[in-house]
Amino acid sequence: MRLRGGGQPPERKTESFKKFLKNFENKKKAFTLAEVLITLGIIGIIAAMTLPSLVGKYQEKVTITRLKKVYSILSQTYLSVTNDYGYPEDWAVTPAEDGDNIPPMTLTFYNILKKIYKEVEDLYSNGLPTVI
Repeated sequence: MRLRGGGQPPERKTESFKKFLKNFENKKKAFTLAEVLITLGIIGIIAAMTLPSLVGKYQEKVTITRLKKVYSILSQTYLSVTNDYGYPEDWAVTPAEDGDNIPPMTLTFYNILKKIYKEVEDLYSNGLPTVI
C-alpha cells in the first residue's frame, strides 16, 4: 500500500503557498490609526503623572538656591561688620538720655546699621527674587 501525503500534488501545494506569501509581500507596512492613538494616549497618561512631580522638584531647588544666596550675602555682611566694628556683644547700644549729647557707641551702632542696610539694599537692587 502506498501512502501519499495530503490530497493535492506537490506542485499545486507550492503554488498555493506562493500565493499565500504574495499576499504578505503586497501589504504596506504601517501602523494603524488605532495603534497610533493608543500609543499617544499612553504617552499622555505617563506625562500627566510625571510632570507635577518634576515641576515640584524644580520649584524646591529654586527656593533652596534663593535661600542659599540670601544666607550667603547675610553671612558675608555679618563677617564684614564684625571685622569693622567687632562682635555684637561689644557694640554697647545705649539710648541717649540727652538729645544733644549722643554717646559715641550709639554712633557706631548707627554706622553698623547703615552699612547693613546698604548691603541689603544692594542685594535687592541686584534682582534678588523673593524666596516665597
